[in-house]
Amino acid sequence: MPELEDLINEQSTAIITSLYEICKHRAEEVVLTEYETMKKRFADLQKTAEHMDLIEEKYQLKAHNFELQELKLKTENQELKEQNKILKDQVQTLKEQITALNKIINKQ
Repeated sequence: MPELEDLINEQSTAIITSLYEICKHRAEEVVLTEYETMKKRFADLQKTAEHMDLIEEKYQLKAHNFELQELKLKTENQELKEQNKILKDQVQTLKEQITALNKIINKQ
């Protein structure tokens, strides 16, 4: 019966080898499919990250523009305040001159 045992061992080895190859092939397919899925997700995430970077740059530029506008408006406001003071001083001078002229006119 050693022949039968040898035959059984050969068949068992063949079946185990065949099952191993089938499992190995299936595992490679699963890993490859998962790898491709992960690669696509990574590419999608990279695109999203690039898009977010562009949005961030856009809003940084907008924020910088608003800061420049604010600085410009503050400067204009300060200039207008200075012009207003000059005009108030001129009005005061004119009032004083009118008062002086009225005194002169009233004396005559």
